[in-house]
Amino acid sequence: GGDPVIRGLMLSEDDAIRQSVLLRLYCDARLDASKISEQLNIDFAEYFRDELDRLGALEADGLVHVEPDGSVELTFPLGRVLMRNVAAVFDAYLDRNAHLAGQRQTFSTNA
Repeated sequence: GGDPVIRGLMLSEDDAIRQSVLLRLYCDARLDASKISEQLNIDFAEYFRDELDRLGALEADGLVHVEPDGSVELTFPLGRVLMRNVAAVFDAYLDRNAHLAGQRQTFSTNA
């Protein structure tokens, strides 16, 4: 019976940054570090340093290619088929190892 806006959730600055990054990943199958840095006024490689380190396991499995500047590209077809595993690395609400688990219930409903 109240105002529906009051029931909403406020996104933090980090939530908004991650939402934008996940959108680019899902839409482009690529994260261009320089474009994201410019658009979001962050240093992509520094902001996502931990996430880029964790992508090493997925790169070894052939799902992504991480460039020296931090840009990320999903491989074809494997990386695109398992895109949610890659996206899990950037989801702050998931367990740190959700990208390795591959279990449906480990994924955020927002991803």
